[in-house]
Amino acid sequence: MGVVPRPSDAKTRFITSAALLFQRRGYSAVGLTEIIEAAQAPKGSFYHHFPNGKEELAAHSLRWAGDYVAKHFERAFAEAPDFGAGVAAMARTVKGWLEQTNFEIGCPIVSISVDQVPQSKLLTETAQSVLADWVERIAAHAARHGLAEPRDLALRLIIAYQGGWVVARIQQNFAALDDVVRQFRDPPRENAVHDSGVGELH
Repeated sequence: MGVVPRPSDAKTRFITSAALLFQRRGYSAVGLTEIIEAAQAPKGSFYHHFPNGKEELAAHSLRWAGDYVAKHFERAFAEAPDFGAGVAAMARTVKGWLEQTNFEIGCPIVSISVDQVPQSKLLTETAQSVLADWVERIAAHAARHGLAEPRDLALRLIIAYQGGWVVARIQQNFAALDDVVRQFRDPPRENAVHDSGVGELH
């Protein structure tokens, strides 16, 4: 995710500012004072909107960032002529986010959950919900294209994106994301799986 417009209301500014800071430095490295300063909102309003503190804010940030990414998933796959083209379109989106931020941002789920899951029940359940939503959205497009085992395919793709995103940041280039596109260029179709058993002797 790249730079997003600054919203007008304080609660949303807290959420978006926290999400972007977490993506750059992780949950534990970002303090409340920094979030409040980035949001340019009164300190007193923070506890009005988030009485349970940073953990509650992080859960809201996870949901917001998860929805932001999900909308890009939907756009990439809805506008693509086939599943492989959708994978390539989403990879280009991730590349754009990395390029715009000089490879500083990580995946919004990983940036929060890497040191808070499973210790935080709230953040664990929120991250699980976001992940499940991503899987279902991608699986729906895989099924629309008649691909085999769409939910398994969707989960494998998310795992590949996550790994590609991390390696791209480490290597400071897009080779790993290009490899993800190659891996999912032509996934097996449902009919092909069924047809593979035709003619076998039992």
